[in-house]
Amino acid sequence: MIKELSRLINNYPIESSIIIFFAGIISTFLLEKLLEKVISKYKTNRLKKKLRKSSLKSMNNGDVFALAHGTPFWKAEDVEVLNSKKKLIVVIPEKFKEKFLSNDSNFKFRDSIYFDSEYSMEDSISEMGIPDLRERIERHSNIVAEELLKKQTAGRLVFNGEMLGVFDIRPINVNQEEYRKLKIRTYETDFFTYRVFASIYRELKEQGHAISQVTKREQIIKYKPFLSSFGLCTFVMLYNQTEVVLAKRSLYTTHSENKWHFSMNEAFSQTDFDYNKQPDLFNCHVRGLEEELNINPKISKKTIYFFDVIFSREKFEMGITSLIYLPDFAFEDLEFFYSCAKDGEVETDGLDIIRAGKKEVKRFMKENEMTNGAKLALQLLLARVLNDKMPPYN
Repeated sequence: MIKELSRLINNYPIESSIIIFFAGIISTFLLEKLLEKVISKYKTNRLKKKLRKSSLKSMNNGDVFALAHGTPFWKAEDVEVLNSKKKLIVVIPEKFKEKFLSNDSNFKFRDSIYFDSEYSMEDSISEMGIPDLRERIERHSNIVAEELLKKQTAGRLVFNGEMLGVFDIRPINVNQEEYRKLKIRTYETDFFTYRVFASIYRELKEQGHAISQVTKREQIIKYKPFLSSFGLCTFVMLYNQTEVVLAKRSLYTTHSENKWHFSMNEAFSQTDFDYNKQPDLFNCHVRGLEEELNINPKISKKTIYFFDVIFSREKFEMGITSLIYLPDFAFEDLEFFYSCAKDGEVETDGLDIIRAGKKEVKRFMKENEMTNGAKLALQLLLARVLNDKMPPYN
């Protein structure tokens, strides 16, 4: 090749100068592309280290950590959610039914079911190491029914709505460059069941059971009945994709009252099924924006990105963080629509906006109380900002 190029230069000086000119352009272009790839790879590796470090620090300080990361993010098509068609329902004790119905004639009751023959209660008891699970379920179903009935009698809103739990969740390698997708299998459950297993978990945690010491996905997924809630934890970014909206948790929420939280936090449920009866996180986004923020922007699956799977050992709950860009909305407009939202005062007490910068995030966390999950997720979002690994706005 070199000899041939030398021959051309000697025999055809004018044509050769043109060849050299274009060869120089091509070489420069290829060099720039190679350099871009090297820099991008370096930033990705640096991001991975930062994500792991932030997650480990959060786990040590507050029992909240990430089980999986999109590096730098997952697109909507990278997250596959399937309905396992399994169900877990703890029945409300018969003695409470009449009282619930006297307060709310539409209160929902469901028949007891514990998954299926492929994953029976005996299998579950053996895998989880909780030999007295049946007795605990019976005892805590009475405790939770009493608690909910008191709230209902006091005039609080109590719904036994349908929910989706996590039967399995795992990252899947797609190619040799470590590009991963995320696969989630859900099961059907309800709010009462979720509260019963949350109550059992608190008891097990106080007793020092191994369930409260889990650190890995493989350990966590063994406790399927306790994963009876899966949250969509969304950050909304405004203006030139640098301003993050945060919401303050309402006094009426089950946990973390009056702490700053995600822009929107919605429990995944059967309401979000698509036409094929499969869970659809896009539908959950649309519902959450309408119910919590009272907006119906023109979003598509191409404008939604997923960041991290977050797990809380405090409450044994799992969720996935996501991002939606709304550059056409001013914060003042968002506040106005939020004030009329269906679930506004039930879910949140107010909104705020901060710049996604290192100083601004650090100052906000120092001056305000945040939920541990939102705090970690905001740090992981910031890591992507600082490493130029934020998703593009389409």
